[in-house]
Amino acid sequence: MNHYDAIIIGAGPAGAQCALWLKQLGYEPCVIDAQPQAGGLLCDNPYPLSGMVCMAGQPSGQQLAADMQATLLASQVCLKTSQRVTRIGRYHDQYLVESVAPSGVSVLQTRHVVIASGVKARDGGILASDRIMIGPGSRVHAHDWRGLRVAIVGGGDNAFENFLFIRDRHARSVHLFARSVHARQQFRKLVPAAAMTIGDYEVDAPKLAVNSQSFDRIVVMYGWEPRLDFTLDGLLRIDQRGFVSTEPASCETSVTNLYAIGEVAGRQHPSCATAMADGVVAAKAIQLRLENS
Repeated sequence: MNHYDAIIIGAGPAGAQCALWLKQLGYEPCVIDAQPQAGGLLCDNPYPLSGMVCMAGQPSGQQLAADMQATLLASQVCLKTSQRVTRIGRYHDQYLVESVAPSGVSVLQTRHVVIASGVKARDGGILASDRIMIGPGSRVHAHDWRGLRVAIVGGGDNAFENFLFIRDRHARSVHLFARSVHARQQFRKLVPAAAMTIGDYEVDAPKLAVNSQSFDRIVVMYGWEPRLDFTLDGLLRIDQRGFVSTEPASCETSVTNLYAIGEVAGRQHPSCATAMADGVVAAKAIQLRLENS
């Protein structure tokens, strides 16, 4: 059974940054991710990134994910990909983190666990198919939208951004259905009122219809929900939206020596910048615990 100073679940921006800082502080972290490479949701983001002053140009999310992987490996951080964490158990003052990989089940031991497992797109009970897409990402980006009648359901930034993207890819028509609108003004003003239905609506997925109107494609943009696909020994406090509650100064959860960072903790505006900042905060909090233990 391998022992590490901290085990980080998720190798997205939050988890990768936390691991890198712990390594630079002289500790031995281990990052476990269910995907084949580091990067989290960035691996499914072919769009140019903006809003970070530290990046030259506008690399895509996929390019940044590749850079994260290269940085972790160059820094000799233990990175275990294609391993899905199934249980976080307790034994005295230690955590036992169980994960499943194609090669079998493994158990790692540590005093500190960091949940950086991110989020997944909400589906609202609608099943994805070849004509129904759930959430943004590379599938929307790569699709041929020419001549199609498209319905987008959802009222956030992603719904409005993808409306504009699909419209500009020569769709025959695009209509947005939203029970309420909470997208940024910069996106809202670009979508004409005639192309929106605001209020209650009904999706009939088998018939590919919204409010009894037929479409060729339906794109579901219902936002995100935390990815917590493991069992845990201990009562984890969850907020009213379903995200993990933490102490802002340390990112520690209601369970001692268990931290949650990035989008799984439901920050006010989830982004690479806020996720990476969380990673640094958790790393410094763990450093303090280790130095005083």
